[in-house]
Amino acid sequence: MTNLQIKEKINNYLDKLPTSKLEEIASYIERIYQTEKSEHKSRKQPSELGKKLRAIRAEIIAQEELLLTAKQVEIERRIRQG
Repeated sequence: MTNLQIKEKINNYLDKLPTSKLEEIASYIERIYQTEKSEHKSRKQPSELGKKLRAIRAEIIAQEELLLTAKQVEIERRIRQG
């Protein structure tokens, strides 16, 4: 089936449904669209900076050095800000 044939078939069914069912279908389609949209965002390519940061992190872990905890990062940030 072509896209046009599929759309025509769907429209034929939609024309016969009551408003309450159309609202359900619209909500379902919106959920699918939002899911697709968020999955597309997660599939985007990492930036050069992101690649560099992940490489640095991998080196630190490979050297068995401990990474800072969230609390330690906050303390370090405050110290540097003065």
